[in-house]
Amino acid sequence: MDKIIIQGGKPLNGVVHLSGCKNSAMAILPATLLARGRFEISNVPDIEDVRNYLEILKGLGSTVAFSNNTAIIDTTNATGHTPNANLAQRFRASNYLLGVLSARNGIASVAHPGGCDIGVRTMDYHEIAFKAMGATWTDDGSNVIVEAKALHPAEIEFPKISVGATLNTLFLATAVQGTVIIRNAAEEPHVVDAISFLGQMGADIRIIDKNTYQVRGGKPLKPCDHTIIPDPIEAGTFMVAAAATKGKVLIQDIISQHMKSVKHELMRMGATVIFDPRQEDAKNLRMSNQIERNGDITVCNDKRLKAVDITTHPYPDFPTDVQQPISTLLAISEGTCVVDDQLYENRYKNLIELKKMGAQVTVNGHLATITGVERLHGAHVEATDLRGGAAMIIAGLVAEGETVISHVYHIDRGYENIVEKLRALGADIVRVSAKDEEDPEQKDEI
Repeated sequence: MDKIIIQGGKPLNGVVHLSGCKNSAMAILPATLLARGRFEISNVPDIEDVRNYLEILKGLGSTVAFSNNTAIIDTTNATGHTPNANLAQRFRASNYLLGVLSARNGIASVAHPGGCDIGVRTMDYHEIAFKAMGATWTDDGSNVIVEAKALHPAEIEFPKISVGATLNTLFLATAVQGTVIIRNAAEEPHVVDAISFLGQMGADIRIIDKNTYQVRGGKPLKPCDHTIIPDPIEAGTFMVAAAATKGKVLIQDIISQHMKSVKHELMRMGATVIFDPRQEDAKNLRMSNQIERNGDITVCNDKRLKAVDITTHPYPDFPTDVQQPISTLLAISEGTCVVDDQLYENRYKNLIELKKMGAQVTVNGHLATITGVERLHGAHVEATDLRGGAAMIIAGLVAEGETVISHVYHIDRGYENIVEKLRALGADIVRVSAKDEEDPEQKDEI
């Protein structure tokens, strides 16, 4: 099991190019099973979860080639409906196979998904939606079995917004003869990216109201090529890291609309955040009402920032996936603030690790109270989960002395070459192998 070692106190300066969106890839890769033929998916992040998903697709009968962030997938001969359980249990997004395999084959049997331990993450809303469309849903304690042999139109309204349930419902709805309406649906960037992909395949999906989608299903879908959007969570991570280390970082190839909430909170804290649209995008903007556009964001800071209260909500509000990184910044900001994670009640394990470094934190349910300290001190800490691991890297970057982070396999699941990217920005950070330790979650080799 590898470790990351950081000598803190160096500001980040320079340019970083974002990888493709992890959450988009985890939805789009399984969605290739909705059609038969050859797909070319570009800007795919080279991360552990992606490689595991590609192995699952291979096991189901697809042919897969992956290099230089491009996945070429041929689903022509994919016939399986039971993916490898060991692989499916390694990440949350394996549950999308329930929607795509039952849409393709009329049946799916998928092991309970894994992923980060950040709170209760049931599939109740998935079950409600699938049953509303005429599918059967059986949970035998280890696997979920879906049969979708008598699908019919439906109107579905989720009690709360759920990204996973929205995507899974969209996937199955493409096989319904007729119209499916999905209300209180998620509008996160990667959901819209997946809808764009499905549209290129021939699916008829329309946004008919706020958080409402209309799917006219039953249409034959075809393979297509697609480029995944830049990763807004990686962007948020680097934006926070730049502000925390009192540096100046230009983040290339970003969609400005996706970063509005993170930009807003950093500016409220006192950081400088500047969006610079690309020349061609600026021209297009003058000629149209285009909202989403690519460009560069520069984040710079030279002072101790002030603490602000943060509350997470579904997009377009502040994302739960950036809550943990920004909590590290709040831990060294001036004043006391409250972080309210409305989406996950157990997403504060990283704060326990931060306390080892001198942070002043108390947690009560889904609320965390943080009183900023002048500085953190290097310590031996753990990456408790994917985004918590990124938060600990930021803590190591700003801390006085040496920080050693273990359980970095969590970070590998969602960040591509994060050590190399940070080193290029001037961080004193290395990754070392610890052969005498064993990763309990990765005993079985692929």
